[in-house]
Amino acid sequence: MAGVEDKLGKEGWVPDNNDGLIPRSIRYMWERMTMRKEQFYVHAAFMEIYNEQLRDILNPSTGVLQWRWNAKSGFFVEELMVVECTSPDDLIAVLHEGMKNRKSGSHELNKDSSRSHSILTIYLISETVADDGHIFK
Repeated sequence: MAGVEDKLGKEGWVPDNNDGLIPRSIRYMWERMTMRKEQFYVHAAFMEIYNEQLRDILNPSTGVLQWRWNAKSGFFVEELMVVECTSPDDLIAVLHEGMKNRKSGSHELNKDSSRSHSILTIYLISETVADDGHIFK
């Protein structure tokens, strides 16, 4: 899904056809955003489920996180770090940092086998200014 993890998030990262699905989707999304008239704001969060516990893999020092539900927000994870991304490279850096902090363990078939499920969430907010000056989100 992520492609070659050693390559992600490095200074001077250059996308190519060997990238995984996630980096290629990020690149595609950003290309499409730049073709539109709206102003876009992008934020990202990355968490993992390991041994039935939620952890923030962008900020591992937070420990085990709790998920909650309320009528206004629906389901959400308390204290999950959400970062602003102003370029596709920022999103790739989020992906790289999270992959680096994931739980892993080796076995006979794969020396870097993941022992968790990860969820990369990208929040995309568009804003349009109408001719009369009203802002629509």
